[in-house]
Amino acid sequence: MIVYEHKGTLRFYEQHQHAQLAGKIAAAWKKDYFIGAEYWDDVMYAVKEHDRGWIDLDDSPMWEVGQRLPYGFWNYPLAIKKHFYHLGVNEVEDVNLYAALLCSLQFCKLLQMIPEDPHAIDFLKLEKKRQERLEERLHLQSQDAKERLAFHLALLRFCDDLSIYMCIHPPGTVKSKETWFRDGLTETFDFLGGNPVIPSWDGEAIVRLTAFPFQTDLQLEVPYREVETAEVSLLGLTGAYKQAKLSKLCLTLTKA
Repeated sequence: MIVYEHKGTLRFYEQHQHAQLAGKIAAAWKKDYFIGAEYWDDVMYAVKEHDRGWIDLDDSPMWEVGQRLPYGFWNYPLAIKKHFYHLGVNEVEDVNLYAALLCSLQFCKLLQMIPEDPHAIDFLKLEKKRQERLEERLHLQSQDAKERLAFHLALLRFCDDLSIYMCIHPPGTVKSKETWFRDGLTETFDFLGGNPVIPSWDGEAIVRLTAFPFQTDLQLEVPYREVETAEVSLLGLTGAYKQAKLSKLCLTLTKA
């Protein structure tokens, strides 16, 4: 879940819906900037489905202990989260082996940031076995295959980060008040000059990028729910969330 306070309400973006937004962004990637055309469909599936393990978790948001906000994806208890990460990759693997490998690598990237956490250690060991098995089945041992895989993972992470940027800040947030990606998205590409791509809000309905790897401007929609504090007091967090009306954030993604 992505959640923040907005004008006296709690605004929620479900994690799987954010991934679907990332998939729409990825689908507009310039073909000239894509390595390994035969893997296009596999990569697109990985981007849009990588967070499907969150579907059940996000159905019932949970208060962070001792805090005024519910848990978001960044601080959700890892003992629970790692299990659903693994189940989500299992579901992707049932459909597409290469996409599952990308999803597994993505989650391992995230958990490698906390290498001493015992839950992270367990997850990394388990997914390492999956990765070795899939790389062997897919015949990805050559250097060319590894470099292509690294690019596909970078594309997934770029589109994932850009989608998070759109969902994690209130629309129109000025750069100085951003808490995520203020200095640019994590992944860089030589064909974009090798510098971080910096997203910025231009009003409440436009996001501009300092470099633009997409075929055209994108018109995007992402569903969200806004929950009134009074409704939480009356119905509880989960009850208020499930009763809240579904709205849509409509955005244009374009070049700065």
